Amino acid sequence: MNGRGAARRMVRAGNRRHRLAATVVSLVVLAATAMVVLGIGLLTAADAPFERSFAEQRGAHAVIVYDPAVVSDQQLRASAMGPAVVAAAGPFDQTSLALAFAADPTILLPPAVVAGRDSPDGPVDVLHLHSGRWATAPGEIVLSLALVGPEFPVGDQLTTGSTTLTVVGLAASITDTADAWVTSGQLAQLPGEGTPTVQMLYRFREAGDAAAVTDAVAAVTADLPTRAVLGTGSYLTVMLANDRSAAAATPFVTAFAVLGIVVSVLIVANVVGGAVLAGYRHIGILKAIGFTPTQVVTVYAGRMLVPAAVGAALGLAAGNVLALPVLNQTALAYQVATVTVPVWANVAAVLALALVVGTAAVVPAARAGRLPASQALALGRAPHVNRGRWARRLLARTALPRPVSLGLGTPFARPARAAGALVAITLGATTLVLATGLATSLALVADGLTRAAQSPVRVGLAAPDRGPAGGPDPAVVEDVLRAIPGAAHVSGVVDGSAGVAGLTNSVRLTGYQGDGSWAGYRIITGRWYAGADEAVVSTNLLATTGTRLGDSIVLQVGENQRTVRIAGEFFDVGDGGLRVITDATVVTALDPDATVRQFEVGLLPGTDPQQYVSTANSRLMASGAFALYETGVDDTITLFLALIVMLVVLVTAVAALGVFNTTLLNTREQVRDIGILKAVGMTPRQTRVMVVSAVAGAGAVAGAVAIPLGMALHSQVLWAMARVAATNLPVEFTAVYHPGRLALLALAGVVIAVVGALVPAGWAARSRPAAALRAE
Repeated sequence: MNGRGAARRMVRAGNRRHRLAATVVSLVVLAATAMVVLGIGLLTAADAPFERSFAEQRGAHAVIVYDPAVVSDQQLRASAMGPAVVAAAGPFDQTSLALAFAADPTILLPPAVVAGRDSPDGPVDVLHLHSGRWATAPGEIVLSLALVGPEFPVGDQLTTGSTTLTVVGLAASITDTADAWVTSGQLAQLPGEGTPTVQMLYRFREAGDAAAVTDAVAAVTADLPTRAVLGTGSYLTVMLANDRSAAAATPFVTAFAVLGIVVSVLIVANVVGGAVLAGYRHIGILKAIGFTPTQVVTVYAGRMLVPAAVGAALGLAAGNVLALPVLNQTALAYQVATVTVPVWANVAAVLALALVVGTAAVVPAARAGRLPASQALALGRAPHVNRGRWARRLLARTALPRPVSLGLGTPFARPARAAGALVAITLGATTLVLATGLATSLALVADGLTRAAQSPVRVGLAAPDRGPAGGPDPAVVEDVLRAIPGAAHVSGVVDGSAGVAGLTNSVRLTGYQGDGSWAGYRIITGRWYAGADEAVVSTNLLATTGTRLGDSIVLQVGENQRTVRIAGEFFDVGDGGLRVITDATVVTALDPDATVRQFEVGLLPGTDPQQYVSTANSRLMASGAFALYETGVDDTITLFLALIVMLVVLVTAVAALGVFNTTLLNTREQVRDIGILKAVGMTPRQTRVMVVSAVAGAGAVAGAVAIPLGMALHSQVLWAMARVAATNLPVEFTAVYHPGRLALLALAGVVIAVVGALVPAGWAARSRPAAALRAE
């Protein structure tokens, strides 16, 4: 038989004889491939998600709302024929609806812009159906994910006036063209609030910046009647908000993806390299019977690559399956269409791991292949009896039980292998420390943004042209809210915008009636404002105006000006990070037309928010006000938490497999020693303790190292996210590692080590002395 045929036979025979070793390689490569696929998929999803989905869904560069009493459908269609337009959709009739649950009319949805549209497809704004189907008949409605979120149950019934509508689907528009859709024939039968309008959706030839969009809109509307345009929305506004959200997520996603990929690559290299090194005795035999160095390399590369190929194939399938729900959640968080793992990511994962496996197998096999047969045989025996003897002697003099001291001395006999296991456990424990800190911090961020724990109920007042004549009376609404049992705080909120000296953009101005300090805003530095001459401001406003605590800023609305002193800096990432909160009298002084359009309600401990909302809506229904329960759930935070759980499970599983392989190799090399120890009286329990102790010591060291590493990564990732969001962080968001938690996390390395070693330790404990000595 020629040399190539002999090598193939040895590959097949070796994998049959060493099924367990081949299985370990397959499992490690499987988990690593799944991790790499998921990691690359996450990195891809975080790279310009809006731009990709905008192209795929043919998003609208501009949404223009027209008055149908002024302009005809024929004129609107003609507006899409100009040279500035490459595609258009519409006209679509739209109206604003007050929607309530049919099962409980007191539970309201926010006022919704509903458009009449017979298909989710079209030349512009292809709607992505998240669940269900499109509305095709009267009595059916499709809701926007931006209005209700992905957990809204398809099949529920809503009411508007005397009409009942069944929710048949949930959809997403990349440029938020509407809150809900019905058939065009259905819309005319619905009791819309205010004046009916018509929307047109345009894609322009040139729309790279705000000036280009403005010019294109002007060209489209130039030939239409005066006062035909009621409003215009640009895709740039949506893209800016989306890109800011994606950019804030990027440091988090990148950290976990890169950490997972690095862990996978290192452990695959350690497992494969360790398997080859453990085969030095077999390499010596091959050399003795005439195998050339090239044939030796071929045999061992083949023995590793065959099970690795099986693991990679299964890992590709597992990675894509695992990635699907995570990437769907990513799409929801980024408010884009479904994100999938690109084909090139699967190819890259397989090629990268094939390179790692091949290199880890070829390098030690080539080195062994160049050795004389006698030297390879000598190196393939168990570690020299004198190696690590000093460590075992020192440990024997301690008060540790003998099985523990014997186990703790094992790594010193194979320091390189022990170092590989230490790295694997350290990376797994570091991931767990990082994940625990980020999960806690992100929960605090979610609470800081929604303020749901302190202000769980929001009550909106309909616009003056809706509901009762003149709109709801804020004083009456406040009295109703205070009279409902469970209300601890009720504050009216006046919103507006104002100019600030030194800024070209206006800032969002929020005023609270009475004391607003209870509302849950997280103060970063300073304190809450104490009167109408003070305010608290967001981090980005301080940065862009060059001001600091104690300085004064001038707010201006038209000809009216008001000077307020900065009392504190609060946590906020909305409105471009440009926001001022002060007393309501400041807002009304600047804008006499401003009035309370919302109330925030804080509840007494033990009060059911849903019950309070239901009672409030039943009492406020006739007034045009509506109450909503702020749950504090955020799609982006949900995505982060899902990623944390999945990646921690994958990384720790890969790390545990690395420990399993190290322990397996150690016990096989020590089979003679274990047989002797059992022959002189070591019990199965003591044997198990000895084998586990061999990696538990490394686990304890890894846990100690992982604490500062994980804390440093946590700080870096959190502050990177904050920098992108243009905000500082309150101390409580970052100081999440309390002593009790650190004490538990320090055990993470030991837990990973013990879990990985339990199965080989059980095999060693069950082996019989005679069988162990014969196996050696």
